[in-house]
Amino acid sequence: MEAMVRIAACAALGALMWATGCDFESECGAVPECDIREESCQARAARMASCLRDGVPREVTVQLKDFEAFLDDEANAADDVDEAALERSSLWFEGLSLLDLASGPLTPGEATTAFYDSVAAFYDSEEDAITILDRGQSLSSLSDNLLLLHEMIHALQDEGADLEALREIHSSSFDASLGVDALIEGEAVFHVDRALMSTFEVREPAVDFQLAYASFRQRGLLRAIYATEVFIELRGSFVYPFGAALVHDAWEQDGNRAVGALFDAPPLSARQVMAGFGADEPAGGPWIEPELDSEAIPEVAGMELVRFAHAGRFAAQVLLERESRAWLGREPVEALRRLRNDVLAVLADGDGATLLSWRMRLSDAGQAETLATEATGRLAHHDNAAVFRLERDVVILASEDPELAASLVGGDLEWAPLPEPEEPRGGQAAAPRGRTLCHTPEPLF
Repeated sequence: MEAMVRIAACAALGALMWATGCDFESECGAVPECDIREESCQARAARMASCLRDGVPREVTVQLKDFEAFLDDEANAADDVDEAALERSSLWFEGLSLLDLASGPLTPGEATTAFYDSVAAFYDSEEDAITILDRGQSLSSLSDNLLLLHEMIHALQDEGADLEALREIHSSSFDASLGVDALIEGEAVFHVDRALMSTFEVREPAVDFQLAYASFRQRGLLRAIYATEVFIELRGSFVYPFGAALVHDAWEQDGNRAVGALFDAPPLSARQVMAGFGADEPAGGPWIEPELDSEAIPEVAGMELVRFAHAGRFAAQVLLERESRAWLGREPVEALRRLRNDVLAVLADGDGATLLSWRMRLSDAGQAETLATEATGRLAHHDNAAVFRLERDVVILASEDPELAASLVGGDLEWAPLPEPEEPRGGQAAAPRGRTLCHTPEPLF
């Protein structure tokens, strides 16, 4: 069972394989423990991936890259930008640090290094190749073979759905990219879990997937809550556990046919993923209200917009849970289920002083009042932050100068529309163009 303990987060199941519950099995055989550098091993992974997805095997180039060398190359490339871009990155993360969503100013290279720190492998759509990041460890364990299988599933997804085109259409914001990536990664995690069941010959109704994925989601939330670079960690903490639960529920309804239908209409946001497969919007309205974008950036004398992102429900939940760790036994903030749009923005003056603004639109004023009360209580120890309500919007402001944030509270603050285009997927917080990543969070035990 040592291999089971070492399996990282590209598969969700572990001790819960012996809980009671779900009734299905895979007929695709056992995951081999072979050297993933060998073509025969890669071919076996391709056959299993196609079996799990009811498809046809395909050949995919698999390459190994030294992790440290790869990281240096990526960081250097990210920093190869003009001074204005370097300054925007530094100010963006400095602004996020006002609410502990980042550790402080980061260059693009430093942000890239933090982002790739837990990445084990990725499938590149443009190269049609799988890259395994070699950290000098064994490449023939069960964990390594599950990693390869995970990436083979992405290659099959790309052949059927054109992943980059899918993202181009549906990832107009950071929050939207979490919705799409949860589907992409969730399917890979779920099928790897099926393969894991087959490997350990779990042939009876011996897995409670609801319990397993609930635990997986909780670990993802805690991973983000306790991260040093919270905003950068959001993707890796969200897309695998929440996506796997979504895909499992679709698969339960009609197998791979139902999962395939999700690729025709991916979730619009993290909130829709968190609501569950087939769920209606809680208040019976739209999942996204784009009208907020026309009044999203506060107009503050002497300050200009640095960067913004539609951060979404998961990010907001992480903030509020992070700021109330002693309250973790409480129920999550229920009002966030009604979050229909949000804009997280950082502004700065000529001296580099930053202001963070996070405006969130709820379904109704009552839900906004509930969220404002919760946020006020949970952020009370931040003397540099202020929370107020504007009808059905909640606004959180934070500044290096506590008096500035407090002075802006109220209805007299003017708001400007978002500029075009939005920062792509949040800026060093989502997968680079063409790459579908596999992170390796903490072991299951």
